[in-house]
Amino acid sequence: MNLKLGSCFFLLITICVSATAQTYTLEHVEKKGNVFYNKETKTPLTGTLVRLYPNGKPFTKTNFKNGLLNGQAVGFTTDGHMEHLIEYQDDKKHGLFQLYDENGTIRLKATFQEDKLHGLLTTYTPDGLPFFSETYHKGVLQGERSYYNPDGRLQKTCHTNNNPKEICP
Repeated sequence: MNLKLGSCFFLLITICVSATAQTYTLEHVEKKGNVFYNKETKTPLTGTLVRLYPNGKPFTKTNFKNGLLNGQAVGFTTDGHMEHLIEYQDDKKHGLFQLYDENGTIRLKATFQEDKLHGLLTTYTPDGLPFFSETYHKGVLQGERSYYNPDGRLQKTCHTNNNPKEICP
């Protein structure tokens, strides 16, 4: 019974490890057009490309599937703080986009759909409080634009009527 349990555990670990995507550095990849390839196998890259600073810390970690950006791309400062996070789908920004300051405080948060701003874009103060927000639909400014007090409380909300000129009550 213990032998069967041990065999099942070993098989499960083997499957999990073999299903894990590869990690690559720039020396392992080449780009042709928009597609990244594994230099050794000449196949489109699937896995994580890690670029390093001279100090050995990560500069960027970018995920690929079939040679195209897919998943998260994360950039870091030289001391290791996250600087930005962008989600991709089939080589287009699609999903969350965040920028951070040198202290790791979020300064901007937005969402993209097929490379276009889509949804709420919010900027933040150095204290991490909301400063300004506006709404986009397929790359077009649309809907509400909100302004906040220094303490993060909503000051006023205006409407854009699909153009940069706002109508405030």
